[in-house]
Amino acid sequence: MSRLVALSLVTFALFSLGCGRRGEESTLAPIALTDEVPGLEADVELDPLAEEGRFTEENPHFDQSLTSRRDRFDWFDSQAFLEQAEPYLFSPALFPMQADSTLLLPIATQPMPNSLLLANRTAARKTESLRRYGNDESERAVALGLMWLARQQHEDGGWAFDVGDKNERIAATGMALLPFLGVGKTHVGSVVYRSVPKHDVELRACCTLMPQSAEELVEHWAKGVHQRTIQSGLDYLLDRCPLSGSDAGRMSGNPYAHAIATLALCEAYALTKDKTLLPYAQAAIDHIVKTQAPNGSWGYAPSINGDITIVGWHVQAIQAARLSKDIVVPESTLKKTVEFLNHVSAGSRKAMYGYSDNSDAAPGTTQTAVGLLCRYYVDGWGPDTAGMAEGVTGLMKRLPVKSSASPDVYFLYHASQVVRFYEGDEWKTWNEGYKRPDGIRKDGMRDWLVSLQLKKDGSAKYGSFDPDAFWIGRNCGRLGTTTMSLLTLETAYRYPLRAAPPFIKIVDAPK
Repeated sequence: MSRLVALSLVTFALFSLGCGRRGEESTLAPIALTDEVPGLEADVELDPLAEEGRFTEENPHFDQSLTSRRDRFDWFDSQAFLEQAEPYLFSPALFPMQADSTLLLPIATQPMPNSLLLANRTAARKTESLRRYGNDESERAVALGLMWLARQQHEDGGWAFDVGDKNERIAATGMALLPFLGVGKTHVGSVVYRSVPKHDVELRACCTLMPQSAEELVEHWAKGVHQRTIQSGLDYLLDRCPLSGSDAGRMSGNPYAHAIATLALCEAYALTKDKTLLPYAQAAIDHIVKTQAPNGSWGYAPSINGDITIVGWHVQAIQAARLSKDIVVPESTLKKTVEFLNHVSAGSRKAMYGYSDNSDAAPGTTQTAVGLLCRYYVDGWGPDTAGMAEGVTGLMKRLPVKSSASPDVYFLYHASQVVRFYEGDEWKTWNEGYKRPDGIRKDGMRDWLVSLQLKKDGSAKYGSFDPDAFWIGRNCGRLGTTTMSLLTLETAYRYPLRAAPPFIKIVDAPK
């Protein structure tokens, strides 16, 4: 038996606590250890998890080697373990169980992000955001979606779109990694355990790819929920990111693909400060800087004028680099980007945006949502900016309302971030829906997306979203629609808010 498995078994024996069903208070329970776990004292009474999800360090059996790098408990629910897991998961020889059929599952947590500007993805800060803007259903939807994404990963660590250009795997891999990073999951972390009822129907988030043996099952969990998935995905990108030569930092000739993959690398570095990633993230950013067009945009070829949609992904990658505090972005790149935003904007407050100029600029469009998001990231716009206020007024005319139809997830992804950064009642209405006479909000963006997720257990599509009828669905299929839907559900905690003066309200916005 491997040292990892032995350690896991010892830890299971040490921390097998009495625990009622979900929602009931955990109680201390004496553990009678047998000869099967040598070297341990019998009848040891152990402290349970504290209410906020921490082990008590006063516990003499507190295992610092497993938990020293984590701050808070971080785990996700789902509906049922894959049937293949049961012979291993519920084997008494492997997993000591108490009379009330509770057992311990290893659940991975992440260390506190080194970038304080991304600290809102930690469990404590995320819990606060979810308390205000999310609910159990939305986080369960994210957990189910991440499991579906993990099951789509190829053996080489990358992903592929199911429609469109299936060879553009850089874009698919970068896009698939982002929802994992969005909830604070990374390729590094540590392990803690939680006591759960054996027959709890919401446990499968602990499984991503089905291990082939009991030892692999324990090893898989001990490495962390999705940790291996993320590491393999990052390795796929690193292997395709040269650090020298004329193509240094270039992961794809497709500008969208390169920017999306760069965003993933920069976020992974910002969350972990893993020095292995830094030269690759910097090289990818340097390629972005080098290929910016004279008018401040990015196009389909280096130094060729482009459009607002390509610019949007490049600006998001640049913002992630800036949040890391280590990846260098020249100030001149930001100034040129602002010049392009001025070129494609319209209106006295520059609140509407066109594709490559301002001739088609209009309120409430995808292009306007992208333009406003770019303004927030590189031009300092916020709730106190008249252009942002007017732009949000236009977006609110396309308020997402729950229906059986699928939304345009490309628009929803960008617009949700803009409205979130604007905050106020607009964000609550956008995210949760209008307030009813009883004071309850419902049927907003959050509820709409949750209702569209496929939840037929046993289906290969379980946890995914059907392709929408718009650009993402037509070009990126189920994979693209699922990733964009998950990222939109993560909007409440994915990026930090800036402190800003009181909101500006616009009453004379264009109709």
